Amino acid sequence: MIAIIDYKAGNIASLVAALKRLGQDCVVTSDPKVIQVADKVIFPGQGRAAPALRELQRTGIDKIIPLLKQPFLGVCLGMQLLMESSEEDNAQCLGVIPGQVVKFRTAAPVPQVGWNNGYYFVHSYFVETALQYTVSRAQYGGQWFASIIAKDNFFGVQFHPEKSGAAGLKLMQQFCEAGKIQPTQIIPAIDLLNGKCVRLRQGEYNQATQYSDDPVAVAQQFAQQGATWLHVVDLDGAKVGAPVNQKIIKELVDKSGLRVEVGGGIRISETAKQYLDAGVDRVILGTAAIQRPELVGELISTYGRERVVVGLDVKSGAVATQGWTVNTGISLLEALGQFKKYNLQYVIVTDVSKDGMLAGPNLELAKKVQQAGFDVIVSGGVTTQQDIKAVQAMNAAGMIIGKALYEGKLTIKQPGFTKRIIACLDIAQGRVVKGTHFTDLQDKGDAVALAKKYEEQGADEIVFLDIMATVENRDTLYGLVTQVAETLSIPFCVGGGVRTVEDIRELLLAGADKVSIGSAAIKDPSLVQQASAQFGAQCIVISIDPKWNGQFYEMYIKGGREATGVDAVVFAKQMEQAGAGELLVNSLDRDGTKQGYDLKLLAAISSAVQIPVIASSGAGTVQHVVEAFAKTNCSAALVAGMLHNGQLTILDIKKNLVNNLIPVRL
Repeated sequence: MIAIIDYKAGNIASLVAALKRLGQDCVVTSDPKVIQVADKVIFPGQGRAAPALRELQRTGIDKIIPLLKQPFLGVCLGMQLLMESSEEDNAQCLGVIPGQVVKFRTAAPVPQVGWNNGYYFVHSYFVETALQYTVSRAQYGGQWFASIIAKDNFFGVQFHPEKSGAAGLKLMQQFCEAGKIQPTQIIPAIDLLNGKCVRLRQGEYNQATQYSDDPVAVAQQFAQQGATWLHVVDLDGAKVGAPVNQKIIKELVDKSGLRVEVGGGIRISETAKQYLDAGVDRVILGTAAIQRPELVGELISTYGRERVVVGLDVKSGAVATQGWTVNTGISLLEALGQFKKYNLQYVIVTDVSKDGMLAGPNLELAKKVQQAGFDVIVSGGVTTQQDIKAVQAMNAAGMIIGKALYEGKLTIKQPGFTKRIIACLDIAQGRVVKGTHFTDLQDKGDAVALAKKYEEQGADEIVFLDIMATVENRDTLYGLVTQVAETLSIPFCVGGGVRTVEDIRELLLAGADKVSIGSAAIKDPSLVQQASAQFGAQCIVISIDPKWNGQFYEMYIKGGREATGVDAVVFAKQMEQAGAGELLVNSLDRDGTKQGYDLKLLAAISSAVQIPVIASSGAGTVQHVVEAFAKTNCSAALVAGMLHNGQLTILDIKKNLVNNLIPVRL
């Protein structure tokens, strides 16, 4: 049974729905006793630090979390609260993992809202922690931050796996089944020969190609491309049986900004100790592991299974040692059998015939390692994106890439932050409708079915706007939100008739990720302040509905029926100050016209604020979407009519954006 901690703010409905899709039993609870006896624990993410911590303190959960021994996953805010302190609300956190939470300081819109490296993020603050706790990193606005962290049985993800499509569900499944979060690491390799960065061909020392005489600079380039780990082999050491390039390796540890694993010439425990004490994260035993399997057990007993790796190099059907120069006659399975009793976790397996040949990895060899009960790191032959996907598909712990990087066949650079395409569904009585200027409404189908269709086409988010919202039909809307949360694996926002903090709470509890506030924000700006303080800025979207009056863009309320005299640009700034996380900028002049977004309006607002702006109203062609990104600072574009009419798919739009050099998630 998985216990989900209820702290009265997290989007628990979507998390529960995701676990159900994975066939997992879960219970939502604020009872410390239930949490203590659960098989696994998930700390969901949404809200602000101070209110969340107050609720944990009220229930006593804050005292038990640091003592838990079962697998524990913190999501977004749940991850951040595992740290020692947070700049958000100047909070003292739980102190499970060393480090602090700081706010983005960047010219890019904050919060970060959208897809980054294939996962969905929505946050204004990020974790700063030591490399040893960093599983993977991402970059936003020029700032690197930890996207996945781990310490003992505690794991944290800054993104929302339950809202990250198939990739996120895969990580959740891994946690549920294996009790860990371990995405396949892409590990660049540096092989050292005479102090130079080289690559061998099929392990032949007389067929070495030199790529750089500055290994540290090469490693720093890998770090700037997003690597977390670095695989280093002392080829000289492997050949002579003792370390040769220790000085350079120490520089790599101190200056690369990467976690470093080292192999080559580690034949005695003292050598391994020297490396580990000098800051190397993992030592790789090859020849010594075959000659003295008990050494593996000794080192694991002293340093832990996370820091000891066995490297098995297979050549002509048998394990090769001493820099691949000696054929031992021992098969891979025979070699693996020697290590089961030592609690070994990681095995690097290399098909020597593939090494340096750019011919693809030997996945059958890697599967044998997995079947023997070890986490496998694949080495040799990884050359194409298809190779990477194949290794990821088998849930390998990692893959080592060398020559393909140096020859420019591959890059470890991740997609990074992308622009969003959001499908908009106007709702009336639970059905999707579309009209012009909010009139002449035509039925376009079932809301849940259409939303799922657009997710499958590649939509990054869905927005549901109840354009005929009344108090009487709130139950219909809440029911729809629950159905959507049970169906979608991407984020969605709900708006229409939101008037109170309680309305927002109910929608979030029903499963919405974000809530859009329209007329009520003009009538009572304090509503935005209260909502942001309670649930976090990332949940609060302000709908801006202006019309050009000949002098300025004037805000309207009541579905565009009543002018307010309020300047839309001024109002946008006020909403940013009040704590809004995003602005959904509509245009009453362009709505339903298919004449394109109001670029002048979008440019004015997106340049006036530092929070994300969503372009809305008027898109009729792909070129209109391209213009919204090319000519304004918008982070996302809303599309509706051309999707509902079958004129285009989300994928059509995204392919066109890629052709125009606009980054999107494919």
